[in-house]
Amino acid sequence: MILTSTLFKVSDNSGAYTASCVKVLGNLRRKLCKIGDLVLVSIKTINRKKMRYKKGMLRLGVVVRTKKKFKRNKGVFLKFDENAIIMVNRKLAPVTKKIKGPIPFEVCFRYKYIATVVYSLIM
Repeated sequence: MILTSTLFKVSDNSGAYTASCVKVLGNLRRKLCKIGDLVLVSIKTINRKKMRYKKGMLRLGVVVRTKKKFKRNKGVFLKFDENAIIMVNRKLAPVTKKIKGPIPFEVCFRYKYIATVVYSLIM
């Protein structure tokens, strides 16, 4: 499960490498998040060449991969090697046109704009 201050790998080419979770958005009492949830993150490390973000900026992100097992409706479990997010804007559309790594079907079903950019989808 993802708590506050959890480190994420940024899985797009937006210029940020790692980000830390500041708040799980949604319910006020909610402290845990899973695949497909919206989080507020703080940028920790950046790529100096792209410079779209600065260190310490607060941005929105969608959780696309977690180390914790995720159970689907048919009883299949998904587990990844890392915690990863995709940066999104206020309209919940991805900031960039390229996403690295596989994306679960549940994320694309919930956020339609992300489905237009995905290269590898896990059904």
